[in-house]
Order: sequence, then C-alpha cells, then structure tokens
Amino acid sequence: MGRMPGGLFHPVASGHTSCTRSDTRQEGLMSGLLARIKQFSRTPQGRQTIDSVRRAAADPRKRTQARGLLGRLRGKR
Repeated sequence: MGRMPGGLFHPVASGHTSCTRSDTRQEGLMSGLLARIKQFSRTPQGRQTIDSVRRAAADPRKRTQARGLLGRLRGKR
C-alpha cells in the first residue's frame, strides 16, 4: 500500500499528505498566473477581450468550431 507499479512511492496512496517542493512551486506558478489574468481582466483591453469571448461563446457556429478544436487537441494525446 502506498506503492505504485514499478515500486514508485505515491504520497496520496500511502496517506502522506505533506507537499513536496515541486508541489509548492507549481502552486506558486498557478497563483501567479491567476493573479496576472485577474490583473489583465481589469484593464480596458482585458474587458474588451472578455466581451469578445462572450460574444463568440454565444454564437452556435463558434461553439461547434471550438468543440472540434478541443476534440482534435485531446485526440492527439
């Protein structure tokens, strides 16, 4: 219990819940990225981009195009 195939240690499977250094680094990157996105969304250019995306999301043809693109991207993995 706590080991993955190949003998690798899995912290969640073993009940070990402390964060590793890479986990905290990744969280720092994600929080920094989210902060920059929030900051951009408050600018005039950010508000204009948000309005443009909302209009595109309301268009059924654009939704179909977006679903197709996401499907192709997911299929390549």
